[in-house]
Amino acid sequence: MTQLDVQSNLDQEVKNFADDFDIDIVYPNTQYRPVEGTDFIRISYINGDVAQISPMEDSLNRTTITLQLDIFTNPDEGKYRAKQIVDDLINHFKRGLVINNNNIKTRVTSFVLIDNLQELNKNMLIVRVNTRSDYVN
Repeated sequence: MTQLDVQSNLDQEVKNFADDFDIDIVYPNTQYRPVEGTDFIRISYINGDVAQISPMEDSLNRTTITLQLDIFTNPDEGKYRAKQIVDDLINHFKRGLVINNNNIKTRVTSFVLIDNLQELNKNMLIVRVNTRSDYVN
């Protein structure tokens, strides 16, 4: 398993969220031109350490990855729409959730909301979903 495998696992879960809540997703290294007034979420990753869980020779590895979700909404909607999306994300990515896509188990360890910013004439809120995955070395 690699960092890319875990990221693919998380991508699938974000896609599941987007399908349920009808919002566009912008994946890393892809071009996207939003239609004016369209809300969307831009994904990025902050890779963490890969560490051995215990001193035993056959110990599992643990990798941590932070899934960053930048939520863009139309300024005419005010902050309410962005906060509504954040509330939906919090309910979807609850602490303790085990994401099991592509035979990889990734656990959500925390959810952090960053203050809103202004970018590209849109309101932007940033949330970070911290995760960990354990796997065979």
